[in-house]
Amino acid sequence: MPSTGAQLEIRASEARGHTLCCPQVQSKSFVASVRDLRPRTALMLSLLVLCSAAVHALQFDGGISLSQLPTPALLVDVDELPGGVEALPHAPRERREALRDALFVHARVVAAGKERAGFYKGRGAPLAELDVELAGDAYLATGLNNNWSYDNSYFWARTLGSGARRPAPGIGLDAIGDRTAVRWLRDDEPGAPQTGDGKFSEWAEFLDVGDEVDLVPIDVDAWLDRHNTAYLVTREMRPPGADPLVRAEPWVITS
Repeated sequence: MPSTGAQLEIRASEARGHTLCCPQVQSKSFVASVRDLRPRTALMLSLLVLCSAAVHALQFDGGISLSQLPTPALLVDVDELPGGVEALPHAPRERREALRDALFVHARVVAAGKERAGFYKGRGAPLAELDVELAGDAYLATGLNNNWSYDNSYFWARTLGSGARRPAPGIGLDAIGDRTAVRWLRDDEPGAPQTGDGKFSEWAEFLDVGDEVDLVPIDVDAWLDRHNTAYLVTREMRPPGADPLVRAEPWVITS
């Protein structure tokens, strides 16, 4: 008769044999089938990604980077349109409403503020002037390409996708002829003082001539009354954080 130690070893061995997660009881054919499946799955996923990229490539054939686009320009973010622009309603009113959450106004800084506001943000200190005429209500957004270099890496990931439309808190816009002035809101204005969101608006204080920014139209009708064409923009074909791709030919909004 086996000793007590031998009995315990036999029982432990039997227990391991009945343990489902024990590698010793896994079927060799099952393991082989899993190994065979991995490269096939990876290949299928790669083909799907390539097909999706090819579809976008055809739509943006001859595309350019957003930073290469002359400003000012009205943009349509096709990534925010289920089915793309082809799926938009034909009726003008419904079409405008469907574009509401996809419109941007891309602009460049043509004049920078002469001094930093510092702790005097609440006095309405000027920050920059943009090369776009303010057609209707709009706000300064974190934007599509976030090309301000000094703190870009701090929060660019938070502005991916619909985050590009996030307002810069505490920032106001004023119409000055064919330009738009960017400034801190005064303490007695709605939306002021600046919140504790930090970099989501602090970057505006460092805008310099040539920098690119994006406005988000609030009064969509006023902006679309001024523009019958727009440029289609996408980020799906680009690495995260890279300059978006723009179709070089303008798209007719009413078509």
